[in-house]
Amino acid sequence: MKKGANIAGLLIFLVFLSILLYFRKWEVASACVVGMIGVEVWRRYDNRKKPKEVRAKSASTVDDLIAQYGQPDDIVVVNPLHANEAGGVVMVYGETGMLVIDGYAISRDDIQEVSLGNDAVPQLTCDYRLMITTRKANPEWISVPLGSELSAAMEVVGRLRPYLPVGRVLGESGQ
Repeated sequence: MKKGANIAGLLIFLVFLSILLYFRKWEVASACVVGMIGVEVWRRYDNRKKPKEVRAKSASTVDDLIAQYGQPDDIVVVNPLHANEAGGVVMVYGETGMLVIDGYAISRDDIQEVSLGNDAVPQLTCDYRLMITTRKANPEWISVPLGSELSAAMEVVGRLRPYLPVGRVLGESGQ
């Protein structure tokens, strides 16, 4: 539901409740309050149990990816802590023009934009992310954590630059 609809419903309920209390209908007013609380609890529980959209990854480890797609031409480690997992590497298949990023096989031509993001908040260290927008509906975007050092994040982007479409990386011009 929209926030405005929730506020309007609450205001209508409060007006109705105040009219009941004005005429000293305590039993009806208390039943309305209990009913309103019950409806709200049920609505929140019902929304929570709805299935979330899950993007299907092709594999979870590098060995699974190699078994599925074959030996890549290059493997770029994007997160050394997760180098044996699908989310810690980008596998490059030069002949087919395919990249396997975070376990998703994406054609080089389907990559719309690549950027480097900073998820910094004052209480935590900076976390850099490689954010890739695709032309496909599933996944529409991929976000890969790169770690907390800017120099390491820029090195990863530099290693990936030759394999990515020209003009779509970090605002570079396609000339």
